[in-house]
Amino acid sequence: MLFLILILIMIMGNPQFINNNSFFYFCNRILKLYEIQKQYNNNYIYKDAKSINLDYNYEYARIIDLNKNFFCLNDGNKILLLNKDNLTLSKTICNNVNILGLLKISDNNITILESKNQKLILNNYEILLDGLNWNLKGTKNILKEEVYNIERSNNYFLCKTNRACILFEIKNKI
Repeated sequence: MLFLILILIMIMGNPQFINNNSFFYFCNRILKLYEIQKQYNNNYIYKDAKSINLDYNYEYARIIDLNKNFFCLNDGNKILLLNKDNLTLSKTICNNVNILGLLKISDNNITILESKNQKLILNNYEILLDGLNWNLKGTKNILKEEVYNIERSNNYFLCKTNRACILFEIKNKI
């Protein structure tokens, strides 16, 4: 059964896991949240828990668990706050910028990695009103090169440029 689920996921597209029990599936204008449920004989099945029709770029979409009320979707051009209860759009945070990634520093702080004028810019935000209000606390230029991709793993993020890959450590204050 688990093998069948993996085949279905590969056919469906790239899943993005939020935790051990749920994952998102991105396809065209539809965003679906699936829940994994344990069945007999240690086999797993999933069920379509919630879905929403959104205007977003699914090819570049990444989602993080922002807090107890919201998921935060980054599609490279905007950030959308999605209500966890019913997966509805609550707010659009940034629009028409080149967002390469989001780093959740703490429950009250998030950093947006933005590519602008062949520089990598960190925009630090304080999260207020349980996620609905984002207050810009500071901006920092950390790289004077065009970055075309960022990969994140645990306490690091890797910036890929045309000349090199540069590794940064994530700290509580960037």
